[in-house]
Amino acid sequence: MLALFAFHQHDYLEIRRVFMKFGDRLKNAQWDRSHASIT
Repeated sequence: MLALFAFHQHDYLEIRRVFMKFGDRLKNAQWDRSHASIT
């Protein structure tokens, strides 16, 4: 049971890391677009 929990935690962290990376890229793209429209 504990091993399964540890596996799920590792999986969760991995997925979270990927989502954070993707989210950052999306945020940067949006920021660039809004910034470009201002200038």
